[in-house]
Amino acid sequence: MGTMLKPANNRFFIGDQEMYNLNELAMEHCPMGIVVVSFQGEILFANTHARMLFAPEHAPHQDQSHLLKQVFDPFQLPVRVVKKTGQPVFGVEKHLEGQDGRRLILSINASPILENGQNPWAMTATLEDITERKFADEDREQMVKERTEQSRQMEELNSALRVLLAQREQDKEEFEAKIISNLHSLVLPYLAKLSDSPMVGEQRMFLKVALANLTDIFSSFSSTMAAKTYNFTPREIQVASLVRQGKTNKGIAELLRLSVRSVETHRRAIRKKLGLTGKNQNLRSYLSSLK
Repeated sequence: MGTMLKPANNRFFIGDQEMYNLNELAMEHCPMGIVVVSFQGEILFANTHARMLFAPEHAPHQDQSHLLKQVFDPFQLPVRVVKKTGQPVFGVEKHLEGQDGRRLILSINASPILENGQNPWAMTATLEDITERKFADEDREQMVKERTEQSRQMEELNSALRVLLAQREQDKEEFEAKIISNLHSLVLPYLAKLSDSPMVGEQRMFLKVALANLTDIFSSFSSTMAAKTYNFTPREIQVASLVRQGKTNKGIAELLRLSVRSVETHRRAIRKKLGLTGKNQNLRSYLSSLK
């Protein structure tokens, strides 16, 4: 090929033949596919990279330049547009398949080659393999779609749970209202009539306690006393309820068939669980304040 760079007057210049050879060398070894194609779809030139684009994975250096014709169909992009407009086109994507079934995605830029600077008769094109990049983009898009779908499903699930919880609360309130209504219409009137009938002192006391306890059952007091926060035993709940009604230790002992000492023990346990031990706090007043 001869010497390409020739010094002259401390400058370097390249002769015509050397420039031609240099251009050919640069195109041949360019890390991107370069193709010259006629507007009839005939491949006039293809560099090494372009010829190897369709090579199967088991033979990466196998010349597959004949497959370039499917890229440059004269009736499709980019040949058709460049021929019609005489203008370059950029970023044309081609989705192809190699002989081994391998999927290939190319990005093509193409410019017309003009005859006498006016009439386009062919075009030059660059081909870039963007398969891995597109796959990565597709994976990211799929991941975003999946996360969006998961978020949507979670929101729907949360909405459904909120509806169920609201419905459960409404059902609970309706059930409680129905029980209270039945208590007032079907139970308390008969107990009131019973209290007007002749009874001995102890019987009247038991009836009074029963009425008070029924009222407590359907108030928040019993639920509060039975809550895990306090961890009261059933007997302690009975004693606390009677203390709240103003019963003395002796009266509680008679009603529950306990000794006064046992009632006092229960009262101390109740004060301890309420955090009142060692405090000058009236137990009845405190219990009455609980809701």
